[in-house]
Amino acid sequence: MGKDYIVTLDWSIEDYQAEQPGPYQATGVFDFPEGAEPAEVQLLAIVPADAEVSAIVTVLEPEPELEPDISLIKSALTDHYYSIGDVIDYEILVKNTGNVTLYNVTVVDSIAILNNGEIGTLDPCESATVTAYYTIVEEDIKRGYVKNIATVTGEDREGTEVSDSDKAVVEPRFDPKKCETAWAYGGEYAKTFQELNISQKWGWSNGPLEPEGEYVFDLYAAAAQNDLTKGTYVGTLTVSFGDGEVIYKLDTNFLLREVHLYLGNVQTEVAAPGQLGYTGKEINQDEYAISFSEFKDVDFSKKIYVAAHAVVCSENWE
Repeated sequence: MGKDYIVTLDWSIEDYQAEQPGPYQATGVFDFPEGAEPAEVQLLAIVPADAEVSAIVTVLEPEPELEPDISLIKSALTDHYYSIGDVIDYEILVKNTGNVTLYNVTVVDSIAILNNGEIGTLDPCESATVTAYYTIVEEDIKRGYVKNIATVTGEDREGTEVSDSDKAVVEPRFDPKKCETAWAYGGEYAKTFQELNISQKWGWSNGPLEPEGEYVFDLYAAAAQNDLTKGTYVGTLTVSFGDGEVIYKLDTNFLLREVHLYLGNVQTEVAAPGQLGYTGKEINQDEYAISFSEFKDVDFSKKIYVAAHAVVCSENWE
């Protein structure tokens, strides 16, 4: 590989005689610039005796070692999925990170459908983008996430193969355009319905609560398998002994369609929302209060248990 350098020459004039102005044959030598391949080089020139000479010379640099390499970065363009039939879009960026041209560059994916997986040839530092998509099926809803892996392979002119892989994980979320079931989660006070042996469905009963002060619990929608990471936080449930009421309070853009509430001095024996005791329907508000007086058989001077269900929708539900 040739490269031009400007160098300073040290000239040696042959057979110089002061009484003769020349021209003379001169030999110039110079030091190689840093990074150039060392070698002995001489330049010949016909110059006058008093010449100041510089030159541009081309010298050979060492050939770099051939290093084929490739990289792949996969990104999910869809943040979450909500139901069967939803589509997740992906973008896959492939780059030749080596210093030789790669051939037969191909991208494959473990489950997604690729739109243009056959890239072909990539020069050093050249990139290509591949798109893909995946349609949600029932198993993805049950599993609670979608993980897939994209892999790229290619080879140099000598047949040396290189490859790289990357994965993307997408989780389900509550769809604000639809209505979902929600339950109050009381942290250290919460027990799942499975733990209480009253249902295999998700949800919690909370307690026992001391008959004083105020308790504030989170409301989660669509938290399948009682996994909060799969659910969506939609608001709070406040149990106020001072005010003698239970208050549902949702975040902005959510509304309560209906609520079902159990308050008792013992754990609930049922998990079906319609059997909890109190039912409020067609609420269509983001806040709803229920008085303790609705629960005639509960002694609120003693510890109580709370199971609070709600149907939560966006403000645009029909």
